[in-house]
Amino acid sequence: MSTPFIGRNDELNALGSLLAGARRQNLPVAALISGEPGSGKSRLLREATAAVDPRRRVHLAGFEPTQPVPLAAAGDLLRRLTTVPEHGSRLEGLVFGSADLRGQGVLPAFEAAHRAIGAFGPLVVAVDDLQWFDEQSLGLLHYLIRAAESNSHALAVVAATRPSAAEASLASAIDAIVPEARRARILLRGLPREAGVELALAIDDTLDRDGAEDLWRRAAGSPFWVEALAHGRGSTDGAQLVTDRLRALSADAVALLNALVVGARPFPRDQLAELTAWPAERVDHAAGELVTRGLALDASGSWQLAHDLIREAAAATIPPSNRQRLHERLAVLLDGWAGHDLHLLFEALDHGEAAGLPTAGLAGRILASPQRRLIGVEGLRRLASIADALPAGSASRLSLASEIGKLASVIGDQELALRQWVQLLEDDETPAARQHAATEAALAAFRLSRSSDAHGLLQRARDAAVPTAQAIARQEALQAEIALWLDHDAPGGSAAAGRALSAARTMVTGAGGLAELPEEGRRAYVAALEASIGAAMQEERFDDIRQLTQEILPVARTLDDEVYVAALLRSGFGLRPLGAVSEAGAAYREAWDIAHRAVLPYPMIDAGIGLARVLSDLGRLTEAHDIARETVDLEKRLGSPPGRWGNAVATLHLAQLSIGDPDGLAGLRRDARDHPNPHYRLSIRHEIALVLARLGPAEHQREIEAALAGARADAGLAGCPRCGGELMVASADILARLGRIDEAKRELAAWNARPIIDYPMRGLWRAAAEASIAQAEGDHQAAADIRNRLAADLHSAGLLDELVWVKLDAAATIRRMDRSLAVKEFTEAAALAEQIGAVGRSRLATRALRQLGVRSWRRGPRAATSDSLADLSEREREVAGLVAGGATNAEIAASLAISPKTVERHVTNIFAKVGARNRTELAVRLGGSGTGFPR
Repeated sequence: MSTPFIGRNDELNALGSLLAGARRQNLPVAALISGEPGSGKSRLLREATAAVDPRRRVHLAGFEPTQPVPLAAAGDLLRRLTTVPEHGSRLEGLVFGSADLRGQGVLPAFEAAHRAIGAFGPLVVAVDDLQWFDEQSLGLLHYLIRAAESNSHALAVVAATRPSAAEASLASAIDAIVPEARRARILLRGLPREAGVELALAIDDTLDRDGAEDLWRRAAGSPFWVEALAHGRGSTDGAQLVTDRLRALSADAVALLNALVVGARPFPRDQLAELTAWPAERVDHAAGELVTRGLALDASGSWQLAHDLIREAAAATIPPSNRQRLHERLAVLLDGWAGHDLHLLFEALDHGEAAGLPTAGLAGRILASPQRRLIGVEGLRRLASIADALPAGSASRLSLASEIGKLASVIGDQELALRQWVQLLEDDETPAARQHAATEAALAAFRLSRSSDAHGLLQRARDAAVPTAQAIARQEALQAEIALWLDHDAPGGSAAAGRALSAARTMVTGAGGLAELPEEGRRAYVAALEASIGAAMQEERFDDIRQLTQEILPVARTLDDEVYVAALLRSGFGLRPLGAVSEAGAAYREAWDIAHRAVLPYPMIDAGIGLARVLSDLGRLTEAHDIARETVDLEKRLGSPPGRWGNAVATLHLAQLSIGDPDGLAGLRRDARDHPNPHYRLSIRHEIALVLARLGPAEHQREIEAALAGARADAGLAGCPRCGGELMVASADILARLGRIDEAKRELAAWNARPIIDYPMRGLWRAAAEASIAQAEGDHQAAADIRNRLAADLHSAGLLDELVWVKLDAAATIRRMDRSLAVKEFTEAAALAEQIGAVGRSRLATRALRQLGVRSWRRGPRAATSDSLADLSEREREVAGLVAGGATNAEIAASLAISPKTVERHVTNIFAKVGARNRTELAVRLGGSGTGFPR
């Protein structure tokens, strides 16, 4: 007879209300049930989630022995999500298949799981024994809760746990992410007297009230012990009750119980049969005895202990020799069952260590598993301790250290990578191996921003052996990266990049062409090209960037997605600052699409940053804002710091500034204070100074001057000639607007005196500075003429965002000479600002027109012509097509892997641009437009 649920009604109602709210609001909720063993956490969890549709519920449980096993506790959730169309197959490949992503670790699996949940729909994840969750499973819960909150997914996480580090970690995450109204913390103590008495009487109807109260007192209110003592009928002590049950077992039941205790997780029938070497019928009989006595549970053909308290009591009765024999037997069997399965390999390792068996072979198999990228930092450090215990210089130690070093780099533990490669450098006597180890150690030091260590290790690499062309290419490429990005030494970085590229090209020639070059050679070639693009960008060598871009992409395409995306990003970040905006946009767009498809989270952030900036340049401000917002959401999910190419938050603030959102300027001020990279701080400060100088130089003079001073200091720290030069010419423009004409002329003269390198942005920057100087000197006609020519050049280049500012400046200049022409210019500026979504600048133009006596300039509502459809961005056209095809916002969000909020913004913008009042009108207009949209 099942035990009634008594005494937790308030807690049950609170959880029921929380889950109901999640269904009603379609928003994430989270609850944490904590208490000591036997307090009824698991039962409350089961009762709270029992009414949830099983198709919308996943039950997860942690087990102590599988705590070191990556993603062991989350296995059932991940398997459920692999059934989701489109996203599920990618998740399956990442977690259970053989897909190998360099440099991404477990994050692609986390992101793929998030996307799958978005497509799956409402989901309740019930978590039992959170205290035994492995590092990655706990990290996955954090990630999914954060992602659900930022993307408004209906995810409910209800976890039961003992007080533990895992509980504190998840509680902190929930409190930081989920609003108070959608979260709950429930601390279970002993049952109150009345509830305890009621439970005892419900189980044993022979008890009187005094006896039931005495039983409740002896159980200290614990529901587990109340139940156990009530079933025991006469037993006086909970622990003794379990011991009595164990003594009453048959020999077979004891043997099976011992196997379940040492294995400490559910075992299916066939595995128990192999472990005990019994026929299946004998296993069934012994398991049935355990279930009858309340010591084990039958869960769909798998058996497990009924409670941790039973396991703890039973563990004390197992003789040490029996325990060791079981560990040894489990280690051997799990090794045989495992294949490449990372979970089973780690379990085998646990039992092998407990049995005192050699484990280096198992460690090697784990490191060779196709799922090795899922190993977390703690798991990898555990493997490193196995390697460290082996004899110095032994083949097994060298092999393990090399694989650990590679994997540590992949999952981002650069400290461990550095330690392993330095150890190999000391232990390995082979010159080529020492050279490789020193180079890899230098790379880890570079990633840790330790310039001195990186230089020293690179020198040791050069001294270790006579370098091949491939080795020179790698070493000099790394030398260049250190000089460019850590030492801020552009000339030194450029020289090293040149040596790297020369060696790489020699290597290609020596191999008989690119097609004959082995993979590691092609990777070295790509590294040399990447460093060369970085150097050319800093030195403003525009033609070289274009040529290097054309050279790198065919090579990178022969490697994996991650290398190719990195090459696209390097190309985009090299091309855009010098004015090849459309080419940079194409590179960013391709990188964005591939990173989405392949689930490469960090490259997706860099691609989103670059793409949002290009779209802003081109006047596609709404799309730029949405891409930036989506990228910020991803950056928040990853918890990643700003990278080499900036960070998404600053990009979002720039996008907000462009559309006239006041939060943009306030955000940029915070970014200028907080951003750690001087390259990007100076560009942020430059933007602040320029926009304030355009809006009101007299009103904001003090802040403008402070921003310029900070930018100059950052330029000195960055040591980047391009950034320093751009700041010079921008300062000339800004200082002229402040009326500081002599200083502006000096800045412009200094910039003009720099080596002449022709590139698209050079003439545009010069023209902007010259126009502001001319206007400051009172030569309004010259200023107007320069700005008109500049406007034509910007229009030709498609740089519509800057074009709006120039048109406003030109109109303000002409206003002093010709009112009617100024009205025309302000009207055009207002129309362009409205067209691209620059709301703040549209207001500036409208205000100027009113001051000129023009009360209304706006056009009437537009019909949905082919021109109005052309106003849609690429993403808006995607969304519009899906809307016209009948898809809901939720379906569109799942299909495009964006949030429902982003879809809603797109739909609103589409309606405004094509003149549709609702989805039906949009379908009619698009269906008859000849644009290829579905009806």
